[in-house]
Amino acid sequence: MLFRRKKASAVLSVPDGAVRMRLRWEGDVQAVGFRFSARQIASGAGVTGWVRNLDDGTVQAEVQGSPVQISDFERGVGELSASPRSWINARLVEKTQIPPIPEKAFRII
Repeated sequence: MLFRRKKASAVLSVPDGAVRMRLRWEGDVQAVGFRFSARQIASGAGVTGWVRNLDDGTVQAEVQGSPVQISDFERGVGELSASPRSWINARLVEKTQIPPIPEKAFRII
């Protein structure tokens, strides 16, 4: 019987210059596709992190990348909210810088 070695998993690290922001939006942000749209915007901006609904009706995200990538993500959410074709009407009510962490993707939790 031939045994194969498991591939060593890559060690995740925080990229140089990465920042992490905790963001929270209120308004029409739940049951309108906000989290799925945020994941698409995150993919386009090249950021990692997560997004989730909170019990108080707001949506919270932690977003990590370069300052330019974070700005691109925020701008994308703002443009989506401003679109007359969108059900989303989001107002950013919290923006706090927090320590970056090792991660490799953006996910909905």
